[in-house]
Amino acid sequence: MRKFKGDLSWLVGDLQRHREQWLNGENPKSGCAVVIGAGCSASAGVPMTDSFVRHAHKDYEERFPEEPKPEGYMECMGRLFPNERLRMIRELVKVPALNPAHLALGQLVRDQFVRYILTTNFDSLAVQACALAGVDSAVYDYTAIAAPEFSADQVDGPAVFHLHGQHSGTIQINTAEEFDKHGGSMLRRLFEDLNDDCFWVVVGFSGLNNPTLDELIKLPRFPNGLYWIAHNDREPGGNVMEELAKPAKSACLVTGFDADLLFCSLSRALLCDKPMVFKGFDYLGSLLDRVRLPEGWDRSEGAVQQEIFQELKNARDRLQLMKQFGAGSRPAFRGGEPRPTEGLIASLSLYSGRGSYASADKLAASLSDSDFRSRVFQTNWGPLAVAAEYHGEALRHCWLLCSREVVASFSHAQALVRRFAPRAACYKVDITEPNNILDVQERIKHIYDALAPEQHLAPEQVIADITSGLSSMTGGMILATLDEDRNLEYLVQGAPLVKDGVALTREEIRRNGLLIGIRTSGAMVRDAALRALA
Repeated sequence: MRKFKGDLSWLVGDLQRHREQWLNGENPKSGCAVVIGAGCSASAGVPMTDSFVRHAHKDYEERFPEEPKPEGYMECMGRLFPNERLRMIRELVKVPALNPAHLALGQLVRDQFVRYILTTNFDSLAVQACALAGVDSAVYDYTAIAAPEFSADQVDGPAVFHLHGQHSGTIQINTAEEFDKHGGSMLRRLFEDLNDDCFWVVVGFSGLNNPTLDELIKLPRFPNGLYWIAHNDREPGGNVMEELAKPAKSACLVTGFDADLLFCSLSRALLCDKPMVFKGFDYLGSLLDRVRLPEGWDRSEGAVQQEIFQELKNARDRLQLMKQFGAGSRPAFRGGEPRPTEGLIASLSLYSGRGSYASADKLAASLSDSDFRSRVFQTNWGPLAVAAEYHGEALRHCWLLCSREVVASFSHAQALVRRFAPRAACYKVDITEPNNILDVQERIKHIYDALAPEQHLAPEQVIADITSGLSSMTGGMILATLDEDRNLEYLVQGAPLVKDGVALTREEIRRNGLLIGIRTSGAMVRDAALRALA
């Protein structure tokens, strides 16, 4: 077994060669099959298996009377009933964000360096990353893979295989009994089908107590090679090293990388384009480009057709103007220190503790702690806390934009806002399509046009904070305010809110200019539009 410390040259070469063989028809089945485990999702906030074990011990204490308590994932899950396991999985696998590993992996799939993703994770990060990169990948749940008529030879790729099922599915493989019943032969058949033409990259596994990986590494040989990516410098446990060391295996061990660094390094080495989401206006444009109206709607006299056509046209025109301003043709925004105001609109992100409070529940239970401020500022709810504190006594009404994934955390966010702005009432605004920029825009316009007036607030008494949330949520806020002469604000990213364990004071945040106020000007927009048409 060859070992490479911090060296990806062999792997990069194989990715390039197999891509060429695939695309030029030399070997139409050639490609890279990436197998990802829990370590690939950890930095996105998805719990590792030990978190599931801890939750099982805590929530079902009577099931574990002995000491020491069993620590194996499958054994612990075997003491829960099927619906209990399903509820736990769906509760814990609520993905806060796409991490660098999946963003870069999506780019590798888009540029056809990776053909198949096989995941033992229940989360949907791989599918989301492919979609964000503009890849329409086939998705095969466990139930599809296990069907007798399924054959990997019929899967052209790109494709994502959920080897243990999905958090939203009806069947997951969690216990030894379930694996014996459903997993072994099915996985062996899939691995054997791909092994003849593809080479393997295995990332995010410790190597311990994983029967799925055992089925892979027990294959007698890897004719196109296998790269096992260790987590930094830790060699895999269990029998992995022993199996991969066999000469017939043609395996390589790569150390010096975690999943995020690995896929980002590969993406750079292979000259992949940067993720579309990092391109700002171009990403917003790509979302609008995905909207296609039926033929003739641009000429229809029907009220519905005319309205939808005009809304789409207006969104594209506004985005074009935003791109023009971004290029520096003429300032379109007036910036400075925001004025503390009575109304606040903000996006609620799915909570991620980032090493502070482990959950939104624990955050909400710790509001009176002496170190609460410094700890909450280190979470992804920190910008909401900063905004609520900044507007403080002036704030009377706060509207939080909530996708389906974050609704359960609204009450905790409400308590957070009240902690820093005790006189503020907090309202939930449901966003049914958070990736639909037009839907977000309409919901925000409804706040200005209907909800704020109900609270006797004029538009100039409301400010929209664009710091948190998806890019499409931010884009919707901008589009809803761009030509209405309304107030925006954002928290400067990259500047630490906590130094040496001590949170910056409200005055320090203000003095350092970390919260920036923006006022959009309808007059400037109209002037720019006239110049563009001249």
